Amino acid sequence: MGSRERRVFSLGSWSPALRSLLNSTIEDCGCVVGVYQAWNGEPLAVVDVPNPQCPDGHRGGDTVPGVLERHSPSTFERA
Repeated sequence: MGSRERRVFSLGSWSPALRSLLNSTIEDCGCVVGVYQAWNGEPLAVVDVPNPQCPDGHRGGDTVPGVLERHSPSTFERA
């Protein structure tokens, strides 16, 4: 399954597991990934806009754990 661990459940464009957007980034694969704070307080990286030619096969709603490892944790802390 590659770097894809799981998908985030959503109703339309609303994901009840995600509390707020902390940051976003465009990954090397071309996908736009949002880093959200989950209700448990942990950051969670989710593919918001997949690149149709993504070499990693990401789809919208996929989690991308490597994003959190490549960026400073302070980038994702809520003020």
